[in-house]
Amino acid sequence: MNGYTYRSLILFDLSEIPSDPDYQVVVLSASLSLTTKTFRNWPEVTISLHRLTESWVNDPENVSWSKRDASTNWSTLGGSFEGTASSTLTGLFATANETNSFVGLEQDVQFWIDNPDQNFGWILVNHQDSESNNFKSFYGHYDPSNPTWFPMTLTVEYMLLPIPEVSTFGQLLFGAGFLAFFRLRKRTVS
Repeated sequence: MNGYTYRSLILFDLSEIPSDPDYQVVVLSASLSLTTKTFRNWPEVTISLHRLTESWVNDPENVSWSKRDASTNWSTLGGSFEGTASSTLTGLFATANETNSFVGLEQDVQFWIDNPDQNFGWILVNHQDSESNNFKSFYGHYDPSNPTWFPMTLTVEYMLLPIPEVSTFGQLLFGAGFLAFFRLRKRTVS
């Protein structure tokens, strides 16, 4: 838009997913729904969702193409993210208030549940961002006072699996096998 490249950052708080040391959370499915807000009727575009690898501050005054907060630069200009897309959409996105869904996000959500300190969210990357006036935008923060505002929605289906306790006998067998492995390896090296 106007000769500039825009990217959007998205972050969800996953703390509502239960955490219990006796259970493991297994993500079965995860999808992100975004509603088209603004568009230009230029050719279809490909938009990818990538997992961010650095933290950022949710403040439009302090996060930019070069900075992830008021005083810290991104390691890579435009945002630091995984090179392989987590999900990709291709289309015109030329219908206002139309819902678009990124699917197959189970691996990212599982990673964040297992490593909550690494939950930096996603970045939206338009593959045609070098083409002037080629943009699509989606609704962001939910504003309940605005009836025409559509929230982003992350839908996660998961199950809780009990973590099996290892019996003392099993621990002894594992320990014996571990020692035998090292003994065998030591004899092989000698």
